Amino acid sequence: MREPKYILSGESGIRTQRKWWNRNGRHFPIMKLPLEMRNIIYQHVLGGNMYPDTSSTGAVRFSGEFAKTSDHKAGSRAWRPDGKIFLVSKQVRQEAWKAAWEGTWKHFITSGNFEAVVQSSNPPSGFNWLTHIQLNLEQNEWFRLFGIAIDPFLHAIDAPRALLLGSIPTLKALEMYFPDPHSLPALVNSWKEYIWDNEHQDWFKNDLKYKGMRDVPCYNVITDWIILFGFPFIKHIPNVLLRGFIKPRMRMKWSRILDVEYRERKYDYRSHGFDYEQTIRSLEHWPVFA
Repeated sequence: MREPKYILSGESGIRTQRKWWNRNGRHFPIMKLPLEMRNIIYQHVLGGNMYPDTSSTGAVRFSGEFAKTSDHKAGSRAWRPDGKIFLVSKQVRQEAWKAAWEGTWKHFITSGNFEAVVQSSNPPSGFNWLTHIQLNLEQNEWFRLFGIAIDPFLHAIDAPRALLLGSIPTLKALEMYFPDPHSLPALVNSWKEYIWDNEHQDWFKNDLKYKGMRDVPCYNVITDWIILFGFPFIKHIPNVLLRGFIKPRMRMKWSRILDVEYRERKYDYRSHGFDYEQTIRSLEHWPVFA
């Protein structure tokens, strides 16, 4: 038998509490609580991450799906909340709806979906809804977002989607989640796509430098490059959280740089010792076959 501390914590604890309230026939007096506490309850009922989408009319809509934790895998189906909370009463519906839009992380698993929602012609009115954004992207999507190209060498290209991060005045926090490098989607990367696109070309087959080309580069290096190329687009955000499959040392390095960069943004000096331009120059022209 499992210990009580495991039964009453996490997802198991939530399920246990639901069973208890269903069986004892009693009702929790939620409306007697302060609004701040009710909002916390609404958010727990609905989940931590909201998945916004756009309709055919260009309006941002509530997709009806949430993820309970920040380690939700890109491409997987989100947990569906209990929508009965919206049917309790008009007041609860209004409060829960506001909590859903304003009190949750807005979660995106593709850069295209992020662009469509942010540029929507009909965003939700009356809500301060884009304050916390969570990007859970595969390597290819990070490259598309931040304009990272590898052919014929590593270099930056236009990144209109990344510029959108600077067009959201309400943005307070950005979570960059790096997925499991051993997951099936992560195995498809820019280098492997390059090989697939060119392996039947004569110039590719006859050039010895492509014979030993790696199709799965070091994930740690790729993660470092993603944050580096994304630096100009995220440095203005008060809180940037680096989570998922990222080395602790790298997380500490970049978290410090980003924290200092934001804190000293109004000064003409930076105490972190990081030189973005110099670092980029040292990497540019890194050949695709290296």
